[in-house]
Amino acid sequence: MNITNTGLVQWCKDRLGQGYIYGAYFDRIITEAYIQAKAEQYPEQYTADYIRRSRKWIGHYAGDCVGLIKSYYWFDGEKIRYGYQGYADVSANGMHNMATVKGAISTIPEVPGIYVHYSGHIGIYVGGGEVIESRGVDYGVVKTKLNARPWTSWGEVPYINYGGINMKKGDKGNDVKLWQARLIQWDKNALPKYGVDGSFGGETVEWTKRFQSKAGLIADGIVGPSTWNAMIDALQGDPAKIIALEMRIKALEAEVQTKSTLALEANKKIDSARQAINTLKTL
Repeated sequence: MNITNTGLVQWCKDRLGQGYIYGAYFDRIITEAYIQAKAEQYPEQYTADYIRRSRKWIGHYAGDCVGLIKSYYWFDGEKIRYGYQGYADVSANGMHNMATVKGAISTIPEVPGIYVHYSGHIGIYVGGGEVIESRGVDYGVVKTKLNARPWTSWGEVPYINYGGINMKKGDKGNDVKLWQARLIQWDKNALPKYGVDGSFGGETVEWTKRFQSKAGLIADGIVGPSTWNAMIDALQGDPAKIIALEMRIKALEAEVQTKSTLALEANKKIDSARQAINTLKTL
């Protein structure tokens, strides 16, 4: 599965405004019961005051600083699954220790998607002197200036491909799903047959070419950095498209739930009828 630095940056951008819960990794909407479970798991962290402050994130997706990163490499294309692909569950310091490419913050390269770190905390450098971090229980996921925070080191996140985005026909995985979701945000009529299926097939190629033509790019159907960044620019400042997509998803979920309920009731009636037939046959 192709997980890239560019995909990680977009993943973090999509979570701006979400919450911070220590020990969480953005896989669920936070509830009081979940906070209490984390309090039992991490009693030294969850003091009475910390529990009170954590409650502001009830009803929101949330996770801690390293959970923001782990949620990306644990995403299986449909949901975030703990330990997906055997990728490590580590702390902020543990991730820094795992990294094989790293250095002092004074040597940080201009590479979006690398992490920045100080003892006990980690964020993602998104370029242009800015960082996205799940900063703490009082802040949630925010964008900050690199030079305004006490970062001491940088590094490449384990498992991430730092060769950049390069998707084409036949590819599969998380970044393909992210790209397909962006196409639907850009045009609600995009990908009518297969939708967000994680497979870069002919339909995705066709709609990629349509977007590239509209954006003034070479319409080759290949998603490289230029196409990916053009899409980000196209969606900037247009939250209505995102809201509309979210509403569409909720409506579809409700439809699926309704159909599931009707199917269950129908199956019960079928079973009842079959039992009646069997009873009649034995008379």
